[in-house]
Amino acid sequence: GFQALFHNPAALASARKSFTFLTASSWVYANPARLLGSLPLGGDAQALADFMEGEITTGGFGMGSGLGLGYVGRGLGLGAVLNVDSYLWGPTTLGATGRLTADLQFVAGFALKTLADRLWLGADVRPLIRLAVPVDYDSMFGFFDAMQSGGDPLAALESAPALYGCGFGVDLGALLVLGG
Repeated sequence: GFQALFHNPAALASARKSFTFLTASSWVYANPARLLGSLPLGGDAQALADFMEGEITTGGFGMGSGLGLGYVGRGLGLGAVLNVDSYLWGPTTLGATGRLTADLQFVAGFALKTLADRLWLGADVRPLIRLAVPVDYDSMFGFFDAMQSGGDPLAALESAPALYGCGFGVDLGALLVLGG
């Protein structure tokens, strides 16, 4: 299925077909005990600030999310994924620095069965664009506050300098099918 695009392209040779309209995930970088015990909900900006300040000065705080879509079938796989990730740390909140990154990647792969359908070989290509924004506490707090309250998260980052680049990857894979 869709995961073959990101783990082993040889699995694209499977007879299963799938169309993944949307896959989504999210994550938080924080102390798990404090996160579960005091995660601010409901748009309380002061509770969010207190939580973030505690995390930033005791190891760091960040969050991210990913969205993807794709098609896999008949030995072919096509997909796209957008990941946004952030992390902020420092000895004090006002002195904290970090980075917000965004990756947009496309995947196209193929696979075939050989040796009486026992050996599957696959390959994919993966062009990507990456954007990295160095951030400080004020811009990250504005970003998270806007996300929590339904505002425009990018408005907090408009004046930040951004670094960008592109890359190209190739994945090769093999599966050996033994038994029935």
